[in-house]
Amino acid sequence: MFKFDDRVPIKIKESLVSHRGYHDVNDSLSRPLENTLDAYREAFKELRYAECDITCSTDGIIYLCHDRNFSRLSISSGETKSNVDIISLKSAEIDSIELTNRTHPTRLESVLRLAGEMSKGSHTCKLVIEIKPNAPERTLLTLLKQFEDNPSLLNHVGVFMSFNHNIVKRFREKYDKSAEKHAAFVKYRPKFIILCRSKQVLFNVKNREKSLKTDMCDSMIDYRKNSDIARIEKEQNGKFDGFYLQLSKDMLDKDGLDSLKCLSSKYTIGVWGSARLGDPDSLKTATRLCSSGVRFVNTDLPENFFTSSL
Repeated sequence: MFKFDDRVPIKIKESLVSHRGYHDVNDSLSRPLENTLDAYREAFKELRYAECDITCSTDGIIYLCHDRNFSRLSISSGETKSNVDIISLKSAEIDSIELTNRTHPTRLESVLRLAGEMSKGSHTCKLVIEIKPNAPERTLLTLLKQFEDNPSLLNHVGVFMSFNHNIVKRFREKYDKSAEKHAAFVKYRPKFIILCRSKQVLFNVKNREKSLKTDMCDSMIDYRKNSDIARIEKEQNGKFDGFYLQLSKDMLDKDGLDSLKCLSSKYTIGVWGSARLGDPDSLKTATRLCSSGVRFVNTDLPENFFTSSL
């Protein structure tokens, strides 16, 4: 993990969210493998927040994985278990899969405990947790049970979010009903946030439909339109904390920043970009977004993070 020095304002540093931990986006293992303990151990050395993706085994164990299965990350992509959807496997089957870094799939509880171990003073390490859009009901129930059994672990969760807006709504309702069981142990309640794709990016109708189907994303929004925001408010019965928006170039100009500032005055706002789409990922980009009140900025921390322009 490269070092952040005093030139990086603490406000900006504490807004950065290390995407899938401090990992190598090209899977070449010049850095730790994504969504593994090593990736989060490196991330938490410098940053307060790190993002992860979760899914659940058939017997109720929460694992970290971005994809539907482990075929991309396993040492033997032809292995049968690696090609099966994780939600269809038992934990023993998942634990037997060997990843390219010679470890095995990581459990959420292990990363939360690592966050606790690496927290020092006011530097409380936290996860931004994406619940996969195809997550079965048992994922939500298992999450609740895990935090009811170990309520202090909630202190290391900053955000729960999903492209599946119904999941956010249902999980928030379940969380509120069980809140009394862990309220005494939790200093700050995690945020419940809607993950969104941007209409400004997916301007092609065919691309929109393809992305919505792939992500099982309920909708895209134009963060500048009150009607889009009102639609989400109604859908969620007002019980959500904010939006995690897909980065679009217009967000970085004056009008876009003004719109973000207006939105962030009412909601917690996060922004995520895509290395595949060539989105800017730099300290300058993060600084400009934070100037408009954006609370979370996902980053892959590329080698040119400190020197790249917007």
